[in-house]
Amino acid sequence: MTPDLLVPLSADGDAPPLYCVHSASGSCYTYLPLAEALDHQPVIGIEAPGYDGVEVSPASLADLADGYAQLVDVHRKGRPVCLLGWSMGGVVAWEMAARLRSMGCPVALLVLIEARLTDDEPIPASRMMRARFVAGFASSTLGDMSDRITQVLRIWADEGRTVLVSSHLL
Repeated sequence: MTPDLLVPLSADGDAPPLYCVHSASGSCYTYLPLAEALDHQPVIGIEAPGYDGVEVSPASLADLADGYAQLVDVHRKGRPVCLLGWSMGGVVAWEMAARLRSMGCPVALLVLIEARLTDDEPIPASRMMRARFVAGFASSTLGDMSDRITQVLRIWADEGRTVLVSSHLL
């Protein structure tokens, strides 16, 4: 991986650098407002390889974590580091922290935002995932109708059949 994946988002400061791992989008620029809010802390975004259309993306999250940990270890110049990851980036940051610590790099802070780390939980049936998506979308789009949505989803789950939901039901 090339060092140009590290994108300075704020000026240098005297606190340990905060490395922000991109989400699934590949862009680290979602962290700009955070970088502007932090004083005396360098904030460095980590952009996905291939985001620019030139470099090829690694085959796995483990490969990403390996590559990013090596880049951060060289870039940190002997200082402890802080890691932040959002969504998929949180999973990568978690893995990076383990690799950096095994390389002797102190990780002063690890922040995960909306990251799923466990594989102990069974994956729900695709039908249930679709139902949860619809319920989440409907409630965020149409307002708080959680009671009606819950009722419709219970009918669907209990009867094991497709329920046609139209606006007159809501």
